[in-house]
Amino acid sequence: MRRVAIWYFVFVVLGMPANGCTRQAQKTAPKELAMLSALDAETRSNAATEVRVERRKTIQKLLELSAFEGEQNYDIRQKAISLLGAFPDSEAADFLVARVATEFDYFVSIQDPAGNFVSVRSLREMGNPVAWRAILGRLHSPLSKQEQALFVAVIKDIDGHDVGLFRLKKELEKDHGTIEMEENLKAMVAMYESEEYTKYFFAEHPQEERF
Repeated sequence: MRRVAIWYFVFVVLGMPANGCTRQAQKTAPKELAMLSALDAETRSNAATEVRVERRKTIQKLLELSAFEGEQNYDIRQKAISLLGAFPDSEAADFLVARVATEFDYFVSIQDPAGNFVSVRSLREMGNPVAWRAILGRLHSPLSKQEQALFVAVIKDIDGHDVGLFRLKKELEKDHGTIEMEENLKAMVAMYESEEYTKYFFAEHPQEERF
């Protein structure tokens, strides 16, 4: 049911531009989901293929909407990024880690400050292995303290303190071939161990402006 609701949001609420698959997708997704329970094996197989196709279309549309620029598209962009979390997908995860600190939601959560960042919430929802792989891939590039801290928050939430720290330390033992990777891993392990990483969350979004 949730996937049907997501399709409805993408194609109806957000308003998919006329690119050939708007109204068709509205009709197809629920129908193909229902056909998965058909008695005929070929029908079920075809339905499964169609569902995968619709899933890919939905992810691509969400990525397109997530990249909308301008303050006037703030709400559309944030809703689309939030919905990406429902689709564990390498391309979507790569998009989220690249923008982990750029999409800030001013709902203000004191208990979960990292959750103010929409991409953080979506990466948490995706979970492992997709989120972990995307974060590791991003560590080959120079990162700000804010980005490192937000990645620590994601890893800790998904894996827990001990497992997350263990995995980072194991990665640090490997030769990844880039200085950036080693520096990022060292910084994140230090943050993880000190548990002071939360002070970096709002490096570009000062808390005094929000309370």
